[in-house]
Amino acid sequence: TVVQVFSRGYDFEGPDVATVTQGYCLKAFDAEQAFCNATPEFDTYLNPPPGRPRRRGPNGERMGYKLNRQTYGIPNGPRRWHMCIHNWMLRYNATNPGSPQWTQSVLEPCLYHLRGATRDERIDMCLFVDDVLSSFPDTPTGSKTYSDFVEAFKKTYKIQDDGYTDADQFTGINLTWNADRTELRLDQPGAVDGVLKKCNFIDSKSSYTPAIANTL
Repeated sequence: TVVQVFSRGYDFEGPDVATVTQGYCLKAFDAEQAFCNATPEFDTYLNPPPGRPRRRGPNGERMGYKLNRQTYGIPNGPRRWHMCIHNWMLRYNATNPGSPQWTQSVLEPCLYHLRGATRDERIDMCLFVDDVLSSFPDTPTGSKTYSDFVEAFKKTYKIQDDGYTDADQFTGINLTWNADRTELRLDQPGAVDGVLKKCNFIDSKSSYTPAIANTL
């Protein structure tokens, strides 16, 4: 998903460098208590937590708690939150018919595109659980388009920051722009170190495998 966000409109040069014809911005924000914004898909009941008295019904049956909102730890929590965001975008389109409109990618359900009448009225947004990563042109029009989206989003959902934080990491992937924001480097040193430690190769000596290049 992350790669698709970056690769849309980019020509890749090498395994981790993308070159674009104009500068782009990457912004990230987290929805606050995201799963709790969704309603349960089916009736869900919980036993009282430790320290809380257990009540009984008129016939002596044990009683518990019924969830009115989705919560963390329930298997379909991410899906229900995703449905909240998807429906929010549909409402956004319906209430702003003259503004740029959201569409969902046909290849990746977690990737959404906002497109307007001009080239710079565009946002590519990746939704990963409660993390939101957005890419848009580094122009006044592109910035305004993103600002309109963030301010509309904050009217419905709370976020953990102002929504304008530059993204330097997403789902464990480091994001590094060059000076003029025409190249984006992606790397995952933490993931690589984790694999090496798991396989007990963190202190091993490097060697060519299976043989030295261009040597019989």
